[in-house]
Amino acid sequence: MEYHGDGIQKENNYRNETTFALSNGYIGTRGTFEEAYPFDVDTGLEGNFVNGFYESNEIRYGEANFGSPLLSQSLLNLPNLKEIHVILDGEEFTMEQGEVKEYARTLHVKDGILERKLTWTASSGKMTEIHIFRLVSFARKNIMAIRYQVRPVNYAGTVEFVSKMQADVEIIQEKQIQSWTMDHLDGDLILIR
Repeated sequence: MEYHGDGIQKENNYRNETTFALSNGYIGTRGTFEEAYPFDVDTGLEGNFVNGFYESNEIRYGEANFGSPLLSQSLLNLPNLKEIHVILDGEEFTMEQGEVKEYARTLHVKDGILERKLTWTASSGKMTEIHIFRLVSFARKNIMAIRYQVRPVNYAGTVEFVSKMQADVEIIQEKQIQSWTMDHLDGDLILIR
C-alpha cells in the first residue's frame, strides 16, 4: 500500500493514522508521525497498545438476559515512546513549516514496516533527505523499532535526535476524552492515577 501527497493533510489525518497502523497481535501503534504534531481530538489521536493491558467496567442493562456479558474491556492507550524530534543544524524538522517534496509513505504489510521518505527544505534553504522506517516485529512480539536516515543535501552541519516519552495520553470513548497521566514508572510497573 502506498500513499503520495504533501505530508500533513489534517482533513485526512484520522484515516491515514488508521491506514498506516502497525500491529502484530500483541503490540500495536497508530500510524501517527514521529514528530508528534499537536493535533486536537477532531484531527488526530496518538495510540499505542499492548494486548492484555486493558480496563474493565461493569455493563448495566435495563433488562439483562442469560449469557449477557457482565464486564466490558477496553484497551488502554499507553505512553507514546515513538516521539522523535530531529534538529538539523539548529532547525527542527516539521512538515508544517518549510517545504516538503518527493513525499511517499508506504505500508509494507507482509513485513510489518511503515516507511516514510521525503525531501525537506527548511526556511533557511537547507535541504535534507529524510527516510524513516518503523517496524513492529512478527518474529519477536515485544519489539517495535524506528530507524531514521538523514542526509543533508546542500549543507554541512549537525544532526540531533531528541527522543521523548509522552506519558500524558488520551483515551477516546463515545466522544468523551479521558486523560491518563503516568505518574510513576518503576521498572515493569506502571501506576496510573
